[in-house]
Amino acid sequence: MTIHLRKMYVDSRFGQLHLHKAFPSSGGFDELAPVVCVPPSHQTGRVFRPLLGDIGRDRSVYAPDLPGSGESDGPDRATTVTDQQHGYVADLAEQLRARDIRVEVDTSDDRMQKKIRTHTLAKVPFLLLVGARDAEAGAVSFRFRDGTQRNGVPVAEAVELIAGWIGRRDNTSPTAERLT
Repeated sequence: MTIHLRKMYVDSRFGQLHLHKAFPSSGGFDELAPVVCVPPSHQTGRVFRPLLGDIGRDRSVYAPDLPGSGESDGPDRATTVTDQQHGYVADLAEQLRARDIRVEVDTSDDRMQKKIRTHTLAKVPFLLLVGARDAEAGAVSFRFRDGTQRNGVPVAEAVELIAGWIGRRDNTSPTAERLT
């Protein structure tokens, strides 16, 4: 029985991942469950190459180079929200909910520009952005539908500004100038 050893790559949201693969000559249609061999961090899937032929007699075997290791690319963008900021944003959301203000926290893996565009098109009146500097300073940044921005607003003040705007029942879109 012939065992095919191949090297391939796939494009993913983590960059280009390289994959070492073995499969039986049957093409893998009448085989046992596939096996994925995950290398230790910062090592290549090539460490499994001597085993791929033996394990690949009756099943497909995959040994990937994880993102940023081996021949795989690292992520093409920085993570936009750290775990520290998730906690900070969750606390902010709770403060707003305590004032009966509807809040959604976007924890998706989208790039920040896409998140801003998505929520601007959805006509979200108050888009609060939190970066590392904002979290350290106990502040938030407002981004408005018209593209204006107000940075470094302390959290307590931001909660009061939003609650005040809602309390006035002002139907115009908030802007950096009008939010007082």
